[in-house]
Amino acid sequence: MNNSEPHNQQNQIPENQPNRFSNWIKTSITARMLMVGALILILLIPLTYVNLLIQERSYRQQDVVNEINQKWGNDVMLYGPILKLPYKTYSETSTFNEKTKTYLKETKTLINYAYIFPKELDINAKVKSKTLYLGNFESAVYTSNMAIKGSYESPSLASKGIKSEDIIWNNATMLLKTTNLKGIKNEMNIIIDGKSYNFETNFSENSSQNHLDELETSFLSEALLENDFDFNLSVTYDGSNQIQIIPVGKTTMMS
Repeated sequence: MNNSEPHNQQNQIPENQPNRFSNWIKTSITARMLMVGALILILLIPLTYVNLLIQERSYRQQDVVNEINQKWGNDVMLYGPILKLPYKTYSETSTFNEKTKTYLKETKTLINYAYIFPKELDINAKVKSKTLYLGNFESAVYTSNMAIKGSYESPSLASKGIKSEDIIWNNATMLLKTTNLKGIKNEMNIIIDGKSYNFETNFSENSSQNHLDELETSFLSEALLENDFDFNLSVTYDGSNQIQIIPVGKTTMMS
């Protein structure tokens, strides 16, 4: 009996032998942190795809909105009307003549421009908005009808040291600066004391630099500028996003 006991003890194997790796996973904080990190990395994959999809849809929406606005009309900025008055200035130079030992004086005439704002300016803008669709995307656009009227005092540049005889009265014009020329839907003209003057596009380097296109009338009547005068004009825009009106009058009212 005593000889069999050691043999039996050697043959006794526990039914559930402990698994060191499994026990380490269950009890180790480091293992838990690694598992949580792995889960986070796995979950980041679909999240990245979702973010990329949202970003792509956002870019696509902006492209479609820009396409709709380009076809209908962009932002509107209106600046004017402004009286453009040319005047003469003089530049004198002296040149020494070696042969005669005398100075020769030469006077050059230069043309500059004075820009005069209205005394009173009244702008009444009526805006009707609507939504345009392209595919699954949409953009808010509008049609704006503006009635503009005001008055000018008879121009004088004496306070600037410019004599009346140096002003080229018969070459005076009216200017209107604006964006979104293609969005204008009516014939552009200004009525001054009952007489109509058409606006024509005046392309220049300055207009492209300032992002404002320039409209200019033909020459005004010299007799018109001898007294105060009233003006009025109307303009219809197809545009989008916003309307900006620069209050150039000494007194400006907008409604």
